[in-house]
Amino acid sequence: FMTVTDLNALLRLQLEHFGFLPLWELLDAAITSAADGFEVSTAAGHQFKWRDGAVHCYFESFDWWARHGGGTEVEAADGQLQTAYADWTREYRRYTVTLQAHGVALKQHLPGLEDSELTDSFLLEESTLPPGKFPAPVTEHSTDDLGTIAVTVVNGDRQLNLYPLRASGLNDLHRFIHAQGLSGDVAYPGRINYKQDLRQLAAEPLPAPG
Repeated sequence: FMTVTDLNALLRLQLEHFGFLPLWELLDAAITSAADGFEVSTAAGHQFKWRDGAVHCYFESFDWWARHGGGTEVEAADGQLQTAYADWTREYRRYTVTLQAHGVALKQHLPGLEDSELTDSFLLEESTLPPGKFPAPVTEHSTDDLGTIAVTVVNGDRQLNLYPLRASGLNDLHRFIHAQGLSGDVAYPGRINYKQDLRQLAAEPLPAPG
């Protein structure tokens, strides 16, 4: 029979082989009830901290990431921001989903707001970008492998960006959109649609009425 120590060592070998040693270090901290103050950094620039019996992580919306966070040095042209943010999101989801699947308590925060936990299943962000002339009422920003990354909703001269944070987040945010009477034609551009010059998510433009 294998002991817990044996299983832990095997898990380390598997995760290290696929380049996820920091993930094993977080799981090990939870298994061994490590002392507070343990922190790891990942290839995509994420920081995860073990504190008070939970892993703390920091979610960055596309606008924040591209303008103030880890994506500030990424060129906006040729879809480079989309590719880089998709990579960022992929790693973030991989870590958070795996930690939760192993029963590790996870607390999500916004950058600089470590004392305030994101407790809802999705994040609602009010954009500073005014909608264009003929924006789609609802735009689903997605990639083939990740599915929906964010949903942009236009309400008059306001633009809202919603991000699923947990497995139920996408269904919950769509229920929220309908409950607020904000639903309408949905655009599926199959990419992250953003304004290159402003580095912000944008609603998919619709053809002008004929």
